[in-house]
Amino acid sequence: MIITLSTPKKLGEKIVKKIDLKLEDLTGKEILKIDSELRMEGHSQGLRDVFDQNVLLKIASKSSGILTDDLEKLAAPDFLEVTFSVRNFLLGWSASTEEQKNSEES
Repeated sequence: MIITLSTPKKLGEKIVKKIDLKLEDLTGKEILKIDSELRMEGHSQGLRDVFDQNVLLKIASKSSGILTDDLEKLAAPDFLEVTFSVRNFLLGWSASTEEQKNSEES
């Protein structure tokens, strides 16, 4: 999923105009690591809170290869577009899994 930034941002030595969120490429091991990191940072619910910006930011970072500190420097509209895209991906995956389960039970 490619997010085109409304305001290109200099991150390190590069000007970033697009962010590629490779959410489908995340592995179970990476998800578990993100959950563990969140809990160690004091987010007691870990990945269960898909409305927590810190949770979404951590997943966006892992799936894009961009440090969370750099993602935090994005303009507000771009930051929200990135984090909301992660949230919508997670909620969409959850909803499609539930729909499939319900159709199999019918």
